[in-house]
Amino acid sequence: MITGFGLFAVGFLPIGLVRKKVISAAFLTPYYPICIGLIAVGIYIFTHLSNIVDAYKLLAKNEVYTNRFGFKFRQKVRKKFNDF
Repeated sequence: MITGFGLFAVGFLPIGLVRKKVISAAFLTPYYPICIGLIAVGIYIFTHLSNIVDAYKLLAKNEVYTNRFGFKFRQKVRKKFNDF
């Protein structure tokens, strides 16, 4: 996740420097596709890993999830529907 956020930040850094007029836009024009690529890869890594972390959290707390009323109710409904 840190890698994804880092790539995202590095991709936006040159764009921010141009907005603050620290670097001229003409100098960075050939590098804009690289910046957009870094932003895209950073977003992809961040979202992919956050989904994996959420899945592992669900696995770690599986007992809590299966003891909920909604889960038990759905199981009963599924069983009755399958028996029908």
